[in-house]
Amino acid sequence: MVWATGDLQNPAEVLHESVLKKWTLAQQSNKPVFLIDSADIQNKTVTVNKKFNTFQFKCTTPDFVFAVSNHYLWQARDMVVDSVTMRKALISTAFNPIHKDFFEVNDFTAKTIEVMSFDFPGVAYPYSHLTVVDGRDQMEYPMMINDNPTTTRFDGITLTTHEVFHQIFPFMMATNQTKYAFMDEGWATIGEWYISPIIDSTIVDDYGMDRINSDLGKDWDTPMITNSTELTKSLFINSYPKPALTFLYLWEMMGDSLFKKSLQHYIITWMDKSPTPWDFFFSMNQSCGMNLNWFWKAWYFEQGYPDLGIIGINRLNYSYTVTIKSIGNKPVPVHLTATFADGTKRKFTRTVDIWKNRNITDVIIDTQQSITKLELGDVYDADVDKNNNVLVPKE
Repeated sequence: MVWATGDLQNPAEVLHESVLKKWTLAQQSNKPVFLIDSADIQNKTVTVNKKFNTFQFKCTTPDFVFAVSNHYLWQARDMVVDSVTMRKALISTAFNPIHKDFFEVNDFTAKTIEVMSFDFPGVAYPYSHLTVVDGRDQMEYPMMINDNPTTTRFDGITLTTHEVFHQIFPFMMATNQTKYAFMDEGWATIGEWYISPIIDSTIVDDYGMDRINSDLGKDWDTPMITNSTELTKSLFINSYPKPALTFLYLWEMMGDSLFKKSLQHYIITWMDKSPTPWDFFFSMNQSCGMNLNWFWKAWYFEQGYPDLGIIGINRLNYSYTVTIKSIGNKPVPVHLTATFADGTKRKFTRTVDIWKNRNITDVIIDTQQSITKLELGDVYDADVDKNNNVLVPKE
């Protein structure tokens, strides 16, 4: 069997009659159908019994990739990706049956495409199909993905969501990963962070955060705008978690509706046009109606690091004033958790724009109880020094 980037033009000429029937069924089913199962392989009823079979594919993408196997199973389903036109896409998975994790990959892929098309970023999946192939790599191609088998469901979900998200970045946008890897890997990372817990609510995906908190601010940590071909030790953090964090911080600051609207404006305006980082910055500024140059400058053009610290607390009657300082030069949101005498907790938030014109801010906590502990930080809050993130008030 052959799977490829393009759409198969001659299924009746190459597929065995039994597989052809299931091929037709899969294109009407919103649940995965086994086009090729173990019985088909055992009975050799996969392709037409000829000495040679020529598979004809048609595609409009600038790249073409294909996979061949004589023992892989094949699952496929059809799903709507555009609620206006009711356009559909065929979601396929081709895999070795000994890799048990792949029996769920079709579900993971379909859910990822559903979220991408109707929620985040909320732009319809652009192609007629997507095939995830059980391979030996973790690499995206237009309409195809080569994913290695995984040993845990966590890894299977996070790998699938990440690679599927690449169908928009870079392929729909035609960005240049060689020069500016953050323009696609950063989006694939935040797509993984966002969609994986939707598939499995037990997942806390902190991919790359260990490197963020250990590597930022080192002498070799270059600004993200640095051409990716010139990066060495900082290539990973500059391509994956660092840009993903900036998108996440802006998302929190703008709110869900405005952030998605601004991102959709960027995608629709620049799709297939190979935007540069500056095109992205200016597009977001324009679409959200804010001058975010202070944010782009700090995170993309300057060296430095993020570091928040609790530097003081003052109690007056029934309130506390907690003073927080941005010690580093890269703005991160304030997520302050207060634990009270009765064991309850409350979280207090300040978005990144609190640091636009200052490096010290106060958080007022109204309470009649004593505060027993204060903690700064959340899963995605970059902070190179967490020693100043916890304070136990002295009563």
